[in-house]
Amino acid sequence: MSIVNDSQAALRDAALTLVSVLATLVAYQATVELSLATAAVLAVASAAQMHARLAMGRWRAVAQLVLTVLAIWAAGGPGRLMAALVVSGLAGSSSSRGARAGRRWSRRARGRGSSRRPPCSASWPGRGNQSPRRPRAALLAIAGGVLAAPLLQTLGPLLEWLFGHTTRLTMSEWLSLEHPLLQELWAKAPGTFQHSINVGVLASSAAGAIGGDPLLAHVGGLYHDVGKLRAPGYFIENQHGANPHDALDPWESAAILRAHVTDGIELVRSYGMGDRIAEFVREHHGTTAMRLLRDKAAAMGRLDDEADYRYPGPRPQSREVGVVMLADQVDATARSAPPADEAASEDIVRRTMERLHQAGQLAESGLSARDLDRLAVAFTKAISAMYHRRLTYPPSGTKAPPVPRPPLVPRLFSRRGTR
Repeated sequence: MSIVNDSQAALRDAALTLVSVLATLVAYQATVELSLATAAVLAVASAAQMHARLAMGRWRAVAQLVLTVLAIWAAGGPGRLMAALVVSGLAGSSSSRGARAGRRWSRRARGRGSSRRPPCSASWPGRGNQSPRRPRAALLAIAGGVLAAPLLQTLGPLLEWLFGHTTRLTMSEWLSLEHPLLQELWAKAPGTFQHSINVGVLASSAAGAIGGDPLLAHVGGLYHDVGKLRAPGYFIENQHGANPHDALDPWESAAILRAHVTDGIELVRSYGMGDRIAEFVREHHGTTAMRLLRDKAAAMGRLDDEADYRYPGPRPQSREVGVVMLADQVDATARSAPPADEAASEDIVRRTMERLHQAGQLAESGLSARDLDRLAVAFTKAISAMYHRRLTYPPSGTKAPPVPRPPLVPRLFSRRGTR
């Protein structure tokens, strides 16, 4: 499935590149200088449309760049125009890479886009060294860099609708704790909300350690358990007092637990988050077994079909979803028995990773043995920071116990000895 997703994403990137090239060539036919401003806008839009780990430095960015160069060359564009567009694409892509918030993204795009355009304009073909086109070309190039970010923010929803790929700007908005779905999760399932915050932070730091996409992993971790909103009291982190599963048949309990996956998919889609975030909801449990309920059913002699006590899956199909699965299990284990020190944190992480690896749940995620070693280090460091040992303070208003005084004779001798 990951290969299919990569192929679809490659086709989307290629289509966006062709649209950018055609628009730029049309602008070139109208006026040479305007093509620089057009290239600034389209280069930033193209970079933002791509996924973070598919941005600069990866084969898909290289393929996109080669396709752009070949298309311009075939259309008869001069070599200097081609070079200007290549540099424009590099500047625009680097300006939008790593952005987290709209304002910051706009500021970086305006700053880098406008600052890198004049050198291209200075080499623009004209009538000798005193070409009158240069000042106007420089002004249009700067204008293109300044307008690139605002235009992209306006065209973002249209790009997402056309290409079915969520931009990083939109994902950054989903990180806000003021999002209505997260607000509802906090109000109705506070335990799940806190767990989701922890999973998002764990997944973000771990994904960065293996060269994955921290932003995507963070968003996926935040929303992976939103399906628990439909029945929050049936999940242990939201319970206070009796466990309602004690009065249910194990088959019914398993059905309720499985339903939070399908309910979560419906919720994220109803909020317009699309299939990319729905993958985290669908795959974060993989096909793992509900061991306690399965053992309870076996003890009652009612284990008719073991599949009834497994999540429907599929297993994680990408590295980021695999990271969220690990973060989910690691945080759940650490919450049930907080580690006392870093060695205990490492033991929790290693045991959790080994269990999921032995069960084959990470086989299709693309995580290598080297990735797992790096993830273990990242998770251990994060868990140690989250669940570090704290001092125990006496209740407010209580007096400290008096310090006992030594007997009279030793005090007299000690005073005499110090004279």
